[in-house]
Amino acid sequence: MADVAMRVQILQAERRNSSKGSHTYTLLLDRRLKVFKANKSVQSLIHTTVEVACNCAILEKALLDDPSNLGRWIVMGKLVDDGKLLQLVDNAALMPSTVLISM
Repeated sequence: MADVAMRVQILQAERRNSSKGSHTYTLLLDRRLKVFKANKSVQSLIHTTVEVACNCAILEKALLDDPSNLGRWIVMGKLVDDGKLLQLVDNAALMPSTVLISM
């Protein structure tokens, strides 16, 4: 179960190759975020780094289409490293927010 669920705009995504053949993305988020769920021990999610380790085809397509306009996304994950890192390890933990609206 996720510690954090939020809707946020991704400003920048940096991709790194990992040793397992999947990719690791570090996401820079807009400071204006809508938090749906957060652990009570979380002070602030503004300074949290988001790291995604998966073969996220939907994120890869968004980066190829227009990396300067990634839009708003639903992000869900587990907090690690004393709340400084939000790890997403599941493809379903990252999706454009328009996907939820159109269902």
